[in-house]
Amino acid sequence: KFSGIPLPVRAESPWKYYTKSSIKALDLGGSVIIAKGRSSPEPVGLRKIPKEKATTDALAKLQKLRHTNIYFALEAFVTDKFTYVVFEQMDLALSHLVMSAAYPSSQQLATVLGQILDALVYLETEGISHGLLDCENILVNKSGLVKLGQQEAYQSTSIARRSKDIHDFGLVTMQMMQKYKPDDGAIGVADPSHWGDYAQLIIQFVSDIPLATSATKLRK
Repeated sequence: KFSGIPLPVRAESPWKYYTKSSIKALDLGGSVIIAKGRSSPEPVGLRKIPKEKATTDALAKLQKLRHTNIYFALEAFVTDKFTYVVFEQMDLALSHLVMSAAYPSSQQLATVLGQILDALVYLETEGISHGLLDCENILVNKSGLVKLGQQEAYQSTSIARRSKDIHDFGLVTMQMMQKYKPDDGAIGVADPSHWGDYAQLIIQFVSDIPLATSATKLRK
């Protein structure tokens, strides 16, 4: 689940190595420019970040956080005004799936939520909180792999920030199950009958979310 590959940072333009795709920039937890490497047919996503926001600390986070369920930065290019971070290509934000008419099956729900929790557990072991967890910056590819984005906004953890991550995870769960975020922020199962034989397990899991003090405990 982990990668020991460091993040290369180059002081030059990315367009020496990449060509923009005809596909318009996608909204994947922030605008992403789709491009292809000049020596590879595989698409990648480039995020263009103002230089003042791409601090040494932000780049260090991208280099440090290497996990299967964290959006993977391949390399970075620093120019006079911008920093371009090259990410692996992802296909959708979870919000796109929430907006679709189809509801996830119990297995699909468990698969997605399990991967999100795996990422949050990893962040906890690194002493970091996500802070902005929502369906817009959780990314999914065609193989069903789920990754958390917006690493540059991650912060050192605290009890309050860890609690916020857990609550935000609960809201993501509600959006997947109900197709909307509850106005009052309450975490619960609105329609148990939708989940058939798995209803009791899902009710128990959802009931555990507000009581959890960490992703690690919730994952167990």
